[in-house]
Amino acid sequence: MYEEDSSSLLPSMQSHVSFVDAPFIKIITEAPSIFSFVHERHHLSASADIREKMAEWEINKEAYRFGKHTYSLERYGLTEMQMREQFGDYYARFSDFV
Repeated sequence: MYEEDSSSLLPSMQSHVSFVDAPFIKIITEAPSIFSFVHERHHLSASADIREKMAEWEINKEAYRFGKHTYSLERYGLTEMQMREQFGDYYARFSDFV
């Protein structure tokens, strides 16, 4: 996971904002660990009831409840090489997330 430093924000916002990026695949396959990470990072505890509900949700979630969305570079006239050239810095920094 990647946690963004909030020091670039206005001083009045710094104590209220924290960003945690997690690879989408981990959100799908490891939601309880992400939940725990965020809680621990903010010194929060989750009751047994909340953890139980999270586990139930993980088991019973509907994968395509709102439909399945698919996207392709080709649909927009782009290639993988163009994306790598244009967003090379992003790929280098966030390679675990793409």
